[in-house]
Amino acid sequence: MTGDETVWAPIDAFVDLWNQHDIASWEPLFTPDADFVNVVGRRMTGWPEICEVHTTVHAGPFRNSVLSAEHHDAVLLGNGVAVVHLTANIQGDLSPDGSPRPPRSSYFTMVLQGGPGAWRIRAAHNTNVMPPP
Repeated sequence: MTGDETVWAPIDAFVDLWNQHDIASWEPLFTPDADFVNVVGRRMTGWPEICEVHTTVHAGPFRNSVLSAEHHDAVLLGNGVAVVHLTANIQGDLSPDGSPRPPRSSYFTMVLQGGPGAWRIRAAHNTNVMPPP
């Protein structure tokens, strides 16, 4: 752990705003040059693209989704950089055919920049949890 619990503040705000489907309000949580890779492997570069893609899906298949997060670990790498790992649990979203998807979980790895009370997401990578083969 970093010893700085404020590292989780942008993660918790990300989840809260997801559940309000208020993607534009994520802006202060991300650096302007942030990268985001979603569970289907789509890479978004920069805040404008992250906002556009998430706004679109929250108007569509994720409009009724509910997200929760389980914190795992946060490691301070030095020079105002931290890495956090968490599990995200989602329910209420829709499949491409419009049918409800079953609840599922994913692992997030996020790189944050800043410092105590001022952490921002610089990179996020999200991968669905799959059962072992």
